[in-house]
Amino acid sequence: MTSTNPNTMIVIVSRAKLPVHPGINLGDFGVEASLRQRGFMIAACGDYTQTISPADMQPDKMLSSGACIPDWDDDFYGRMSNISQRKMFRYMLTHSEGVSEEDMSNELRQKITTIHERVLYLEQAGVIRKCDKNQWCLSQAINNFGPTYELYVKSVFEREFHWSAEWGIKLEDFKDGDFDVLATIASTLCYVECKTSRPEDVTEGQLRSFLQRSQDLAPEIAVLLLDTEDPLDQLLQKLEDILTPIEQKERAEPSWKPKKPFFREPARFAGVHFGCRRILVTNAKPNVVRNLRLCLRFYWTWLKFQFFLGGPTYNYVTGEVFPFPL
Repeated sequence: MTSTNPNTMIVIVSRAKLPVHPGINLGDFGVEASLRQRGFMIAACGDYTQTISPADMQPDKMLSSGACIPDWDDDFYGRMSNISQRKMFRYMLTHSEGVSEEDMSNELRQKITTIHERVLYLEQAGVIRKCDKNQWCLSQAINNFGPTYELYVKSVFEREFHWSAEWGIKLEDFKDGDFDVLATIASTLCYVECKTSRPEDVTEGQLRSFLQRSQDLAPEIAVLLLDTEDPLDQLLQKLEDILTPIEQKERAEPSWKPKKPFFREPARFAGVHFGCRRILVTNAKPNVVRNLRLCLRFYWTWLKFQFFLGGPTYNYVTGEVFPFPL
């Protein structure tokens, strides 16, 4: 490319080298563009004031140009990648009046030296403060770890996989709730539903809403990601209990039972369960990055070029079955 203006300087930068800014507009590469191409409009994105972040990375800390400071630095992101650090934050959220290092060590079964090192770092970063003698609490008034976990998963897609991602997305004229994380690359859209509760505490209603959003948005891949190292057997059984009556209604066979589970663990993809054309269910064991990487690898290897026959549309919330509208 040439320019007639001798003072013009053209700089070509790899997208992978771009700094990660919340709300950055990547044009045709971004989540907003991908949603617009599918006929959806973003009404709102995640509220950074409801996330646990170092003091100098709060959303009200703006550069002189008006651009936002990047979400987290490498150190804080690395700590958030450790599930024991996330457990510590969740424990502090349930003890807003303050908690001692000894209590955290005993309840979380983590070494007191590890807890002490984290406390020193987090206090210096402005994440926690001393609220009483030997008692620590979060510096921000936050009562839900969910937005912080969603922001972490968004950062994983950007940092580890070089996808464009947003979190806490609400869509216009969409009644089935918001999307925890949406990520896109090369016209492929991924939806991640993030859960920070134990598998047995995820309700049937939450699972039905996740299935409904996955159908109505129709991303190429949808992931149900639990921030736990616990087995997923109880949650997978809840999905079976939701899907079996719907399949019975579609077949008009009240006694029908599946010969195989709706969600199965593919060979060579340990810890990941696939079903319903596009949905993968996984947890944080051994870690979130590894399991999301397996989900993406499974999609690109086995699902990308698969052709699924059409069928009826389900209302997973009510259990109704609708034929194709034509």
